Amino acid sequence: MRNLFSQIRSRARYRFENKFPKDFFAKKRNNNVTNSSPLTVHSSLINETVFSRFTSHFSLPHTPAFTLAEVLITLGIIGIVAAITIPNLMGKYQKQVTVNKLKKINTVLSQIVLQSGNENGAASGFLPIGQKVDAETTENYFKNCWFPYLNAPTIFPSGTQPYPNIGGGYIKQRSGKVVGFDFLPAYSSGRAMFQTNDGVLFFVLVMGWQYENDADGNQISTKVFSEKQSVYVDLNGIKPPNTRGLDIFQFILDFEKLTVQPTGINLTDAQLRANCSYSGGGDYCLAKIVRDGWKIADDYPW
Repeated sequence: MRNLFSQIRSRARYRFENKFPKDFFAKKRNNNVTNSSPLTVHSSLINETVFSRFTSHFSLPHTPAFTLAEVLITLGIIGIVAAITIPNLMGKYQKQVTVNKLKKINTVLSQIVLQSGNENGAASGFLPIGQKVDAETTENYFKNCWFPYLNAPTIFPSGTQPYPNIGGGYIKQRSGKVVGFDFLPAYSSGRAMFQTNDGVLFFVLVMGWQYENDADGNQISTKVFSEKQSVYVDLNGIKPPNTRGLDIFQFILDFEKLTVQPTGINLTDAQLRANCSYSGGGDYCLAKIVRDGWKIADDYPW
């Protein structure tokens, strides 16, 4: 009986300790002697621990946290802000990349004109200006006056069509209209096409058109060598969009005066805006960029 009574008392005491742990383990009011229960727990742990009255275990206190709804709302706001700002940032970056490439090309062409002009004389020394174009003379001219001043360019055979996806020698105007380009087969005897190491595609024409009327009054056009050479550049090679004003731009080189200028640089601001627009041809977009201080302005049809 004595052992049975002792067991019952121990179980009751165990339940009491787990139900009211703070009261049980607290110091006595009248002295500093702590309870000598076998289930002694350090006072710092008791103060930082939340006990359950219904179980024999304890758990750590709960910390504040975001709900799932709050997280989803925050992510939604971040997504909206990103959708608004990222395209603008990418557009500004691409504009700056385009301008930097055009500046570099302008420098390269200026160096070619000056170095070749100083070492070889005027273009008329190799090209019979005003005379009918022939492929052999054109090839000899580029071999002596152009290619030695470039860093190992990739030279394409005469007659190569650059844009097979939109008709070979055709490109797009800024309006989106597909038009004939100066690199149609009819111009192959008076041009050269090459690509530099940075991926820029160059189309150089050393010819122009001479118009005469025959005995019956019909106009006859003849390809002749010109002192002014049209240089088209495609900043990303044959890759799209192949559109004037976006990746295709035009320079005019004068080997007699040793100058490099954008096509249309002498036109008025109104004429440049009319051409370099969403409904225009885009031939003079480079001139507009230069006129605006070598930058793509807000009114540019980007």
